[in-house]
Amino acid sequence: MYKFFILTFLYLLFTLLAEADVSLKSSDLPIVIISTNEQEVSDSNKIVAHMGIIYNPFAKRNYIDESYNHYNGLISMNIRGTTSATFPKKQYRIETIHADSSNYNVSLLGMPKENDWILHAPYSDKSLIRNVITYSLANDMGYYAPRTHFCELILNNQYQGIYVLMEVIKQDRNRVDIVETEPSSKQGLELTGGYLLKIDRPEEGSFHWYTNQAQLPVECVYPKTENINNEQKEYIRNYIQNFEDALYSPSHNDTVNGFHQYIDMQSFADFFIINELAKNVDAYRLSTFFHKNRDDIDPRIKMGPVWDFNIAYGNVDYNEGFLSEGFIAENAPWWHQLLSDSIFNSVLQERWVYFRNNELLKKNIDMRIDSIVAIVDEASERNFDKWDVIGKDLWPNYFVGDSYTAEIEYLSEWFDKRISWIDSSLLGENSERLPIEEIRYRYYPIPLGNTLKFEIKLNRSGLVHLAMFDFTGKPVATLINNIHYEAGNYVSEWDLNGLDMTRSRIFIAVLYVNGELISTEKLIRN
Repeated sequence: MYKFFILTFLYLLFTLLAEADVSLKSSDLPIVIISTNEQEVSDSNKIVAHMGIIYNPFAKRNYIDESYNHYNGLISMNIRGTTSATFPKKQYRIETIHADSSNYNVSLLGMPKENDWILHAPYSDKSLIRNVITYSLANDMGYYAPRTHFCELILNNQYQGIYVLMEVIKQDRNRVDIVETEPSSKQGLELTGGYLLKIDRPEEGSFHWYTNQAQLPVECVYPKTENINNEQKEYIRNYIQNFEDALYSPSHNDTVNGFHQYIDMQSFADFFIINELAKNVDAYRLSTFFHKNRDDIDPRIKMGPVWDFNIAYGNVDYNEGFLSEGFIAENAPWWHQLLSDSIFNSVLQERWVYFRNNELLKKNIDMRIDSIVAIVDEASERNFDKWDVIGKDLWPNYFVGDSYTAEIEYLSEWFDKRISWIDSSLLGENSERLPIEEIRYRYYPIPLGNTLKFEIKLNRSGLVHLAMFDFTGKPVATLINNIHYEAGNYVSEWDLNGLDMTRSRIFIAVLYVNGELISTEKLIRN
């Protein structure tokens, strides 16, 4: 008992120390202002509150003393999350409503009209961006993932820091685009879809069941528990069980009678790639959504949308989630069976190679991180003034940086190591199918002086050619002339004193590997 009181006291003390009063006068992010009329926000019963949003999309700033020009109306709200609900910085589920409490479908911050929203609160994720970068990446890989928009929140006249307004995963033509399933649908084609399901801790009172083989808890998100009829319950439960039985059967890899007939193999492979890229320790067992459309549209199970990555990308100190090596799926029900199938592995390799030559080029990942960090750059300082968490060990942090920059550098470097490990693990000796790319390919000093240094990292060997041109396209020097480099990191330095650099202040360095143009870089001299 004594220990309990000590721990409680320390937690409350940390909460008080972690939170500070911060004044917000203006922001380059939308400003969300909520007043609860002195009602306490809980994690159970929703309360009715007022929300105003100040958002000038074509102006540089939003000012706190402006009128509510984007939304000015009622919402219902409560605290959401399980572990996150214990953090001092709370996240909220909100619904935009009319005065009579009916749903009010409205477009917020450029997102399609709806009434269900989440105000996500990055807290132990000190990068602030892990969820946003994952959903952005999934969108660009061709999948629906919740749309997001950074904002700053004021609750009951108290500044709360950076939040992410995001969509709730639900059946909707602009979200999970599956057909509507009517309560009257009890037979035939209409009974076959659509269904939105998830593997997670079942909500109390929801329609859910445990699968026979893997004992996975499957909950039906759509149709809602109050709307789904008995025939629909039996249909979708049997369909998922038939898939699982086929997956675990001795003839599971039979392309006709095995599990292949039940699933969209590509969506399963891409879901694997996104979750394993992040090494999401919750993947496959929590917050794992999948759906099935009506048979005439597509009879197969499709994975997604992806969800909940705040403790991914090395931001976790258990289950080896901090290591850039290892697949979570190898010990996950369903997925270890999939990984034993040669056809699934073939699809997985093809998809990995495709994305590595496109969205998952390391320079594209770096650009994505930089562009998202730029959005929160100004507001991050206020956020960490409010929540003094930089340099503090919060559950479940593995890495604790002494600055926001250090947190971003850790994320970027972890990404780099993770991609390299998956390259090796999935492709092995077939690495020639991967792109030859540079990482933080750069020159220094800036501006250019009497010397020039280049950093290059190659993920496989090749003939390297680096040439320098002036701004008119005339050659200045060949710095590396088709020299064979093994995979690895290289720093090269040249003395520029003997070169004619009087014709221009701007030069272009062009890098080729095996005759393929890899990158061009602008060089500016004093």
